[in-house]
Amino acid sequence: MVARFIWLSAVIVAAIPSAAQNYRFEIPKYVCNVSLGEDATLAIYYEITFHCMPGADPIDIVDIGFPTSEYDISSVAAEIDGTPLTTIRPSEYIPVGVEIPLGDAAVMPGETSVLRVSGNNPGMAFRDSSDPSCASTEFAPTWFDPSCVQGESNCVISFAFPPGADSASVRYHGTPFTGAWISDDGRVVYEWRMEAAISSAIGIGVSYPASLLSVEVSDAPRQSYGSGGGIHRSLIESACPVLCGAAFPLAFALLLAFTIINANRRKLDYLPPKLGVEGTGIKRGLTAPMAAMLLELKLDKVSALILYGLVLKGAVDLESDGTVPGARPVMRRRTPAPEGLHDYEKGFLEALSDGPGGAVKVDADGLQKVFVAMVKDLKEKMAGFSARETREYYRSIISAAWKTASEAGTPETVGAVLGEQLQWMMMDKDFDERVGRLPSAAYIPIGSLGSHGTGRLVTGQGNVSIVQACSRIAGTLESAAGGMVSSFSSIASGVTSVTNPIPVRTGYGGRSGGGSCACACACAGCACACAGGGR
Repeated sequence: MVARFIWLSAVIVAAIPSAAQNYRFEIPKYVCNVSLGEDATLAIYYEITFHCMPGADPIDIVDIGFPTSEYDISSVAAEIDGTPLTTIRPSEYIPVGVEIPLGDAAVMPGETSVLRVSGNNPGMAFRDSSDPSCASTEFAPTWFDPSCVQGESNCVISFAFPPGADSASVRYHGTPFTGAWISDDGRVVYEWRMEAAISSAIGIGVSYPASLLSVEVSDAPRQSYGSGGGIHRSLIESACPVLCGAAFPLAFALLLAFTIINANRRKLDYLPPKLGVEGTGIKRGLTAPMAAMLLELKLDKVSALILYGLVLKGAVDLESDGTVPGARPVMRRRTPAPEGLHDYEKGFLEALSDGPGGAVKVDADGLQKVFVAMVKDLKEKMAGFSARETREYYRSIISAAWKTASEAGTPETVGAVLGEQLQWMMMDKDFDERVGRLPSAAYIPIGSLGSHGTGRLVTGQGNVSIVQACSRIAGTLESAAGGMVSSFSSIASGVTSVTNPIPVRTGYGGRSGGGSCACACACAGCACACAGGGR
């Protein structure tokens, strides 16, 4: 029910005028790192970049919300642009949090400064309502009055699990994390990266074994509040009876829309999010199609790369009819199949069946099985290795391929580029733009491409430049891949349902009421352990 809580907060903030009409600022970058200790204390760290808008009042004081009234004000420390801020006191503007006067370090109109704040909030582990052996924590970093903050921020939120957690025993609530790794001190870390407006709550939630904690897990938080932008709790309480009936249908509709959008987005998330979380180092030796899976490229792109490998090895021919503009190339198998094919290439060939005129048809179910097997194989290959480091490694290979292509100037080197580097270049999302910047002065005979297996993909007579060759080959492969099945989206959805099914979501943050409405969440103190506020 967190989404309903957030939407109600937004309605309330919009309904009450701000007390800081002359504050106007942007937050280009917003970082919040939180770490849960075994004593259930949440260590919170902010790094907030403020840009005061020209013509606005200087930013002379900042309010930072904390999740509950049990926060330890003696632990709160702050600095701006490296200068310590010594005055930190309970906020008079938000119900639970601190206010930090900037003094001589106020951010003047047109200037940009970075504020760093840290502090501890004990008692931030609550019993998981669906699994009594687990504890859970929900947190929304502090946000600011929407009448003051403008635009969106490059937002990074991370959560470090208690010591002893492993990737198999932890879960997220609602919004999937975008990155995960093991920190230097051996802790599992989830990270969420997004572009977002810091003018309303951005909630994250996680669950983990309660046995990791040295304290007893609470059944519900002692206090929860839903205020943002400096709106006091008493105002929310008085507004709830009026807003609950009107806000609930709107919140439900918005939540439903969000769920549908998120479900459609998940169709492409075919890799399990925990892949490579616990490993370190780089997994070298992946083929281009397997690396494309690791980079989570679309499956039609992966199919084009598989096709390219089969063409180079002489297992498949792609024949284009140059007399019919825009016609898809015809795919034909060569028999017998060559030796030394990868398992996914063998599976790809098995998904082909004879069609009219010697052309082949593609079985969508068979192709889906190929991708499922590739993901499982990739998961095994990545065991013990870091997905993040490995992805960066293969992105560097893609960059190196472009460099090699830009330096190719003879028929031999151009042919080598097309046979060895083009498959990596095709993985670049800016392929069309970058290929147009390659040198086009050196022309090579089309016939010279045959020794590299690419001659069958560049038809015609005479000479061709590397730009023309790259474009023709990539276009032929992608056109052939796009015409194999009626919908790669359906295949991707089928693959995701097997390789990355929707995880069993745990109960939210010790919520005892379960089905309470948004009004109950804002007013009755259920487990929305969220921070909020700021001027």
